Amino acid sequence: MKLAGSAGAWTDVSADVLADLSCTYGISGGGPGDRVASSGTFRLQLDNSASNSAGKVGYYSLGHANCRSGFDLGVICRLSLTYGGTTYYKFLGAIDAVTPDAGQFRSRRVTVVATDAIDAFARFKLWGLSARQNYTSSDLVKLLIDDVTNTYWTLGTSTLDVSTRLARTAGAGSLNAAALVRDRSIANGQDTYALALDNTDDRTSTTLSELARICASELGYAFIKGDTVGGGTFVFQSRASRAALSTPSGTFSNTMVDLSTGRSRQDVINHVQVSVTSRDIGTSTEVLYAMESTPSINSGETVTFLGPYRDPNESRNKIGGLNMIDSVGTTDYTMNSASDGSGTDLTASHTVVTYAGANGVRWDVTNNSGGTSYITKLQLRGTAIRFTPVVAEAEDTTSQNTYGDNTFSLSMPYQNNAGRAAGAADYLLQLYKSPAVQSDTVSIVGNTSAALLAQALGREPGDRVDLTETVSGITSQAYVIHQVTLDVKGGGRLVTSTWRLAPLDTSSVWLLGSSTLGVTTRLAYL
Repeated sequence: MKLAGSAGAWTDVSADVLADLSCTYGISGGGPGDRVASSGTFRLQLDNSASNSAGKVGYYSLGHANCRSGFDLGVICRLSLTYGGTTYYKFLGAIDAVTPDAGQFRSRRVTVVATDAIDAFARFKLWGLSARQNYTSSDLVKLLIDDVTNTYWTLGTSTLDVSTRLARTAGAGSLNAAALVRDRSIANGQDTYALALDNTDDRTSTTLSELARICASELGYAFIKGDTVGGGTFVFQSRASRAALSTPSGTFSNTMVDLSTGRSRQDVINHVQVSVTSRDIGTSTEVLYAMESTPSINSGETVTFLGPYRDPNESRNKIGGLNMIDSVGTTDYTMNSASDGSGTDLTASHTVVTYAGANGVRWDVTNNSGGTSYITKLQLRGTAIRFTPVVAEAEDTTSQNTYGDNTFSLSMPYQNNAGRAAGAADYLLQLYKSPAVQSDTVSIVGNTSAALLAQALGREPGDRVDLTETVSGITSQAYVIHQVTLDVKGGGRLVTSTWRLAPLDTSSVWLLGSSTLGVTTRLAYL
């Protein structure tokens, strides 16, 4: 286990690692709605007694006089294990919590918890991104990862809104995100969206929640995985790249130590509802937000105001915006020495900076008038995008009569075509309408053989594995690893890897021009 130091160097703290350690990362479920990873965690304990590598009590207690230099919250840490000449980088994260065991005559150890890039994605707010036209799902994913990891745009450059966006403050994006996303593997998306990022609430939405919306629209997957280079690889699998996993990375026949498997009626889905969003783009400029109150600003003060876009014809309806116009003095904002507008016009003595996003605006207003002023008008103009939900359904009455009506609902927020919704509903129905053996998790102990240890260390989220287990009746069943839990005990003498699985559809798909639909193939959603 290593900590990041200056100039890209790493400090090995393995000598101070006590007892057992474990890490978990990836997508926490294997159902049709589980498409984006949850925050990954790495947990270990360090020697905080005089027996540690420095011979100092409190060496890993934050704030202690003896605390190790550079050891703190937010420090990057990395778990790697080497076997057979190959180093497997299993976890790349930032220290999230440090909890020492108190008591000079007790255990004198410190529990450290680190989180991966997904946690950074979950914390990073997405305000200020403009709506995108004719972007593929993979284009949107690249934009989001650039946004959370890149340095923001500053005055004097020419890439604003191309590869960067205007900064909240100068500097980097999400805390540690750039360091935690060491590499990317982004498959080409199958869909191009006429409009995207237009119905996201950028006051509350995060990189992670937006990735979930994109993956739902594409039927894709997003996660972080380890590798043999340095770990921290962000992966976006399109539905086509997932379907193309034709060769297993590992094959296991009665070599697992634990397998959670069986059939359940709740796994049968015989009624699918898929919602998409039809969009109507306005043909003229409209006021998308207008302040209704009259706030005051003290002299020399800068105040920030946020405004969500609303339909000027029906204020209860949220809308998006295109072609936003920076607010112009007297036209879009006025300031006065009196709250009712009857005093001196102070508009020219104010600076208004406009940050217009896809569904909301932020203004930074500075009062340079020398006295208290009142904002008597503040609005933003642009082209309105109005939304209408459309729902497609697919159901199988034979399955419903046998197993009951089990409904699955999916929102594809960036799809605007009812035909796409119907195709997705049919695809999911064909995949889940009949009962099948489901294997939720499988565990292998690597130390029982060289081959199993290489598999325990080498398998990552997104890998295909094929399982055979005689008692359960599973024969060469294909799965995709969604989540990895790695437990290392006894200094590496016992390595157990547990994988959460998702079924992989390996059936041939029907293409236009053939005559075997429903006979030897099924309808594809590609």
